[in-house]
Formats: sequence, structure tokens, C-alpha cells
Amino acid sequence: MEESQSRGKKLPDLPGSTEEALRNNQFHPFFKKTPREVWAAAEIEHHTMKKDVTKCDHSFRYVRGGVQCQKCFMGLEGELDIKAGKLFYKGQQILG
Repeated sequence: MEESQSRGKKLPDLPGSTEEALRNNQFHPFFKKTPREVWAAAEIEHHTMKKDVTKCDHSFRYVRGGVQCQKCFMGLEGELDIKAGKLFYKGQQILG
């Protein structure tokens, strides 16, 4: 682990991949690159969220690396517990 990570410091966000960020193409001092240079070989997909999303009565199950709803397939990672299909973190119900 790098020394900066062990002290709780985080890397800055990558240069933006939006049309505006690519159009402005401002040099990023940390990465020493512009957004176009960073994203030149990437396949960028921007998805819009549906406004008519129906609410899901989640029923979670364990999957590799985390948990996933059996109905809508939403997934989360972390130290989570499942009791009767409902999601708990440190003993407190958080979803479902």
C-alpha cells in the first residue's frame, strides 16, 4: 500500500468525461494530462436514469464481493448482513 493511502489521503477525481469537460479540455495538474488524453482510448457511455423507476421491495442475497437484490439486481459491496432478505449494516436495517 502506498504511503499516501495508508494515511487516509485519497486520489483526486479523474478528469471529467462529459462532453463539456472534453470540449474545455483543461489540463489536470495532478495527472498531468487533459481529459482528452485520459479518455482517448476509452469507450465512454453516459446513461440517463429513468424517471419512472418503480420502487422495489428488495430481497437481498449474498454474491461474490457483496449483496444483490433478487428482484431488481441492485448490488452493494461491504460488510453487510442479510436477515430474511433484508439488508443490515452493524445490526441496523438499511434497505429492504
